[in-house]
Amino acid sequence: MEIQVEIPEHIKYLISDEERHVVIFLANRRSDSLPFTETKSSEPTTQRTSAMTNVILPFLMSMLLGRTIDLSTYTISGTSVYDDAQFDEVNRQVKADAAVLEDWTDKVPRTQTHYAETLFYGGWSVVLFRFKCDIPSDVVRVKALLTKHLGVVGQLSKDTLGAWEKVVAEIKADHAIRGAVTLHTQVYSSVPLPEVDSPESLLKSIAKLKEAIGSLGQPLFMNLQPLHDLDENYPVVQENIKAFSAVGGDVSLYKDIDHRLLDRAFQTYVKGLEKGISSYNLAFRRLKEEVDANCENAFLHKIRGLLRVYDHEVHEQGTVEDLQKCQDLCTKDKNCRAIGYAEQLDELDLESGLYLKKERQCWIYHRSTSTATVHTPGGLSGDMGVYDRKCY
Repeated sequence: MEIQVEIPEHIKYLISDEERHVVIFLANRRSDSLPFTETKSSEPTTQRTSAMTNVILPFLMSMLLGRTIDLSTYTISGTSVYDDAQFDEVNRQVKADAAVLEDWTDKVPRTQTHYAETLFYGGWSVVLFRFKCDIPSDVVRVKALLTKHLGVVGQLSKDTLGAWEKVVAEIKADHAIRGAVTLHTQVYSSVPLPEVDSPESLLKSIAKLKEAIGSLGQPLFMNLQPLHDLDENYPVVQENIKAFSAVGGDVSLYKDIDHRLLDRAFQTYVKGLEKGISSYNLAFRRLKEEVDANCENAFLHKIRGLLRVYDHEVHEQGTVEDLQKCQDLCTKDKNCRAIGYAEQLDELDLESGLYLKKERQCWIYHRSTSTATVHTPGGLSGDMGVYDRKCY
């Protein structure tokens, strides 16, 4: 009976052998990326090496054959089972100047060095068909028959099923194979799959994989970037932690604090902060607001006043139709974190000394009330208010 199954083009198989086994690897995966931040993710290229094939499969192979891999000498390399150009991959390189931690258990303050730039979701499955030969010399003959009909590496298709049946028939009829040859099937997958015990059931599982994974799937890989790439002052935080650890260790109920030590710790604390930033907590919130804010097209309640920010952190829009129009302008700006709006506004004209009446004034802020101070600017009066964009 012909099985009507749509097989994705990227699914390929690889034939390998070791000792008493001939193993057919088959890898299948779908992957969707979901960025944590507004940074761009890398484009897929055909030169990337598949992590599924070159990392997971060798470990599975060794586990099934009762072998171990020496991690001190193991290198990621090998034949790609599927076309990497079909997927976005994560850059898992280690920086060339990364320092080795001699005793990481004693250096916890140094562990928070990276942030998650991108998280890739999806799912994967690996199917192993193992031909186990009682006599080791039969392995060569069994592999020869497999490669005769299937080749060493090939693309899985509907024709593969017919070739498989020919291989099984020839193995049974070949008198040169002296011992017993048994077939074992094992499936490793990120989601539960129907039982696979034959090529026919394998094709059905492939068809159901996308549905089993779902629209998003599970986290597969995380792209980590160094924090000091975002903020060059981050190394100062490490010195600050050391300084306050020294202060904490020197304080007790029975001993007066050394004020010189406290003052030195305070100077160490503030020297890494930008002007106008009072704490590292605020510095972190400002950094998160810039690079890792997930904002909705909705706004919080009104807070009277306007924000005190730098010139490059505010864009004065002038007169708009109404509050909704001001909010619409904000949602179109990916960096907008709050708006300022005044239905009625009196502004002092310094040349004439008279107040000019304005209506429906709008300001677009790249800061919010969480990271900037609310105040009433000199020379302005009226019904002014700040509306934070709903971000988290």
